[in-house]
Amino acid sequence: EALFRELLDKRIKQLGPEHADIGVVLNELALVLSGQEKKAESEIIFREALVMLRKFLGNEHQNVGTTISNLGDALYDQGKLLEAETVWKEAFSVRQKVLGPDAPATVASLTRLGELLLEEDKLAEAAALFREAIALGIASGGETLVGRALSQLPEILYRIGKFADAEALYRETYEKRRSHLAADSEELNLSKASLARCLSDWAWSERVAELQKGSQSSGNLARAREAVDLLRECLVTRLRGSRAGHWRTADVQSRLGGALVAR
Repeated sequence: EALFRELLDKRIKQLGPEHADIGVVLNELALVLSGQEKKAESEIIFREALVMLRKFLGNEHQNVGTTISNLGDALYDQGKLLEAETVWKEAFSVRQKVLGPDAPATVASLTRLGELLLEEDKLAEAAALFREAIALGIASGGETLVGRALSQLPEILYRIGKFADAEALYRETYEKRRSHLAADSEELNLSKASLARCLSDWAWSERVAELQKGSQSSGNLARAREAVDLLRECLVTRLRGSRAGHWRTADVQSRLGGALVAR
């Protein structure tokens, strides 16, 4: 912090109090303050930096987009979620114009905004942003950039009752992991349990309507049966290993009972 404050004083003496480089140094100082958990002070400095950068660089500049994003981080860290949402939306807009829609920083902004909307329980909006981030990231050959979105999107779709979409994504992850992980891998079994949970709850949601009609469709019956098979596999693996007493084991047992009833 002391070094950046000293650098700031030097730059002001060299360039005067108003210059684009002053804005850059202010941004760096604010980052240091944020790292020291001085969030409120960093917010003030980020705002000062942003005013300076906009004055000399305009709004459509990479440094401006970066500082806006940093300001959003500072607001988020203070629990100012609505303000952070507004600021991160602006950061995404600037980066989209300056860097392009599929640039890593743009995709990162979109993913971060989606995570914030998820935290605010704005599930449908979050799902839409994650879908966009995934499409942009994969199109640019950067699937690793959207790993968090790929992992969270199916959970959101499941929670809002879009079981078909969620099932497709859960299954894709499960098949990928099954191709290279050991059968008793915890990571593989978590994917298997997630897919089974989706299939079982989907079957239950359809079961209510089918009971009113007095019949059960073959598709829904197949979902329930697959959920049972997957959950049985998960349970056998967990009981055979060191995770027999883990809460996830009890959860699998409970879900297996529900899937058997749905079947």
